Amino acid sequence: GGQPGAAQEQAAPLASGSTARPEMTSSWAKVVVTPFPAFRVQNADVRWLRLFGFTSSDMQNKSLRIATGPKTKMEVLKRVCASATTASSPTEFATFYAKSGDELSLVLRATRENGEGHIAIEMQ
Repeated sequence: GGQPGAAQEQAAPLASGSTARPEMTSSWAKVVVTPFPAFRVQNADVRWLRLFGFTSSDMQNKSLRIATGPKTKMEVLKRVCASATTASSPTEFATFYAKSGDELSLVLRATRENGEGHIAIEMQ
């Protein structure tokens, strides 16, 4: 007889046939915010700053609203941040805006950041 597990459903591969978990890749841009609106930025990694065209000094004492615009749905951002308290971190699509005004359609997910109760929002 064959292996009983051979017919089991396999996880859908990510881009390029990779089956690596998203957490293991470095393609996610990360911004750490307070867990409630106005989502004050605590920290943004280099990938996030590069993606949005901001400098770290641009982000000092700023809300994540600096990267929002007409097509940004704040309820999606609120839902993603609320999901950070659950074990699974579901992904959502949202539109943000770079400093240049360019629209960025991104996949978002959120996790609890250690320590202060902040939320880490990852985007790609």
